[in-house]
Amino acid sequence: MFSRSFNTCYLPLDPELRREEHITLPNGRSVVVCRDTETCNVFFFTGVLWNGVEDFNYRLVPKHGLRLAHVNFDSDRLPKRWVELLNESFDGAVVPSRHLVEVLRSSGVKRPISVVPVALDLDQLLAQSAPFPAGATVRFCSVGAFHPRKGADLVVEAFAEAFADSPNVSLRLHSNLAFGDTLDRLRARVMDLGVHNVEVTHGHLSEADTQRLISQSEVFVSCSGGEGYSIPPRQALAAGRAVVISAAGGHLDLLGPPGVFPVEPRLRVPARYPEIDNGLFGERGQVQVGDIVTQLRAALTYARSAAYARDVPARRARASAFTFSRLVVPYCELIDFNIRTFRRDEPPHPIARIPNEAAAVAVSLVGSHGSRLRDPGKRVVLAHDGGFFSVFNTFLSHLVWDLRDPRCHMVLPDWDVARIMRIRGVSQFTSFCYGRPGDGNLWLRLFEAPFDLNDESLDDESFLWDRASCPTSLVNESREPHLTYVHAHRLYRDRDFPAIRIQYHRAYRQHVHIRPPIVAEVDQMTRAFQGRFMIGAHVRHPSHSVEQPGGVVPGVDSYLERVRALVDRKGIRPQSDDWGLFLATDQERVVARFREEFGEHVLSFPDVRRTTAQEDQRFESLSAADRSRDGNQLQHLVAADRTAWGIRMAEEVVRDALALSRCSTLLHVVSNVATAVAFMNPALEMELMIPDADP
Repeated sequence: MFSRSFNTCYLPLDPELRREEHITLPNGRSVVVCRDTETCNVFFFTGVLWNGVEDFNYRLVPKHGLRLAHVNFDSDRLPKRWVELLNESFDGAVVPSRHLVEVLRSSGVKRPISVVPVALDLDQLLAQSAPFPAGATVRFCSVGAFHPRKGADLVVEAFAEAFADSPNVSLRLHSNLAFGDTLDRLRARVMDLGVHNVEVTHGHLSEADTQRLISQSEVFVSCSGGEGYSIPPRQALAAGRAVVISAAGGHLDLLGPPGVFPVEPRLRVPARYPEIDNGLFGERGQVQVGDIVTQLRAALTYARSAAYARDVPARRARASAFTFSRLVVPYCELIDFNIRTFRRDEPPHPIARIPNEAAAVAVSLVGSHGSRLRDPGKRVVLAHDGGFFSVFNTFLSHLVWDLRDPRCHMVLPDWDVARIMRIRGVSQFTSFCYGRPGDGNLWLRLFEAPFDLNDESLDDESFLWDRASCPTSLVNESREPHLTYVHAHRLYRDRDFPAIRIQYHRAYRQHVHIRPPIVAEVDQMTRAFQGRFMIGAHVRHPSHSVEQPGGVVPGVDSYLERVRALVDRKGIRPQSDDWGLFLATDQERVVARFREEFGEHVLSFPDVRRTTAQEDQRFESLSAADRSRDGNQLQHLVAADRTAWGIRMAEEVVRDALALSRCSTLLHVVSNVATAVAFMNPALEMELMIPDADP
């Protein structure tokens, strides 16, 4: 789990394995074997904390950095030596089940305790076809260690009482591990009872074979009196199977979904551990045979009912909480609690909990946002020489897609003019005209700092770029090839565009917050939208023809005709106050033309830098070839005049876009503005204007 998100090395407890260069994980990922713990900042001890007087593995953990111990136990009290080690040699404990928090606290553990389940590879089981109700034969199975504490003998006794030698019901018990004479005694008991529908097997089964065994049964059974976690019942739920489990320890996290039949432990017995110097550590529960019989019979009836298949999604939903994908964020939070502000669009994990005191310890030892790690997982998107929403959409695209990358913990915008020039090696801009060198990170003039950062952090070059990576391309063309304005007409017509809009809107809503003064201006304007059908019209200057399919920008008359048709289609009288039109344009004469046609129905911001009639006349005097060249768009004209550079023009386009997103329908051409507006409001109806046949 850690290697998904951080630079991770592995220090085996087995001295022989420490001679290896790499360890290959079950998923095929290669992790280096640790040679020098001095270069590490976080240590996660996952072996048995102390297994008797000859066990000194805990000494492998150094004295520096953040030291966490994974603790799993199946009685109600830890060995005293475990408590001493946790309090003296570790900065925190991590347990896989919620009940263990109280076990550790009552045993005397003073360190912060986090709950993070063991992550399981359940995807194949979750993807299997849903099981049907059982036919005449119902198969029960149990997979777990043959150990006196696991209660396999009680399951055999109960099964014999419930189903005797029924040919229509069977039970298979399997284990890869057998402690002492448990296996021999279990087989002997089956012989003594004379049951022929119970099979006891022992030997190595691969993970795939174990999952296959569980999937070939209708009901899984586990009736141990104490459980620290217990993996097989979670696999059974992922496969959609019903389970009969003791209501003890780690099983408590599985109770609730239909098809889960709990057996309450009614007795308390001493918990003896022959493997830990034959020590006696607290008590554990013990279920009774009669209670198991009751739930086995209930599970049999359920397995043959229609509810068995109907309730599969509920059981799988519970199992999905233990998958790798659901647990990425909680594992990251153990080291960098701020990661939740990046992944907060995910629903809260139903079981994982990292308390505030654990987060505070991590910050004190690893730094805020993991600043003392070699690879903090920070990605910075540097602005480029483009129109405002070209720059904005580039950042949003990287933000959206990097949300899916566990190794990326933050995506940050750097819109500092001086740095853009220095890093990109330019001395002047063609399109970018929204700030001057010395203005700082222009993002902060328009938007609030993302995640949990403050303005000072986002304006601090050392914070932004310290050990940060920078995307090598302006856009994620391999992920979203139609996002750029030259291809956006394909994006708008793509059948997946509604889903893409929702995906991008989620990131926009979570992480992009426009400054309150700009929002207040839009709020004042859009009060007039209330109770009216509002048409948004984004009318581009003819110099933007290079962006359009066919190389032609629709004329004003095309918009006027579309507005009339749209009002008529909605059944609204043109003279009524039931509709209005918000106009965003970079031409003064377009505003005049719309108002001449629709009068007071037209709303637009008055204080906007638009092309004047004289500028438009100069454009129209150019040859057809010169009209399509860069340099004639409004932002290009402003960029050519350095004295006109300023943030106000960016505020104007952000303000226009936000107002457009609050309309009912948007009439638009191909542009980065229209694309951004589509992401701001995925419910907005969008109508792409068809270019005039004759420009």
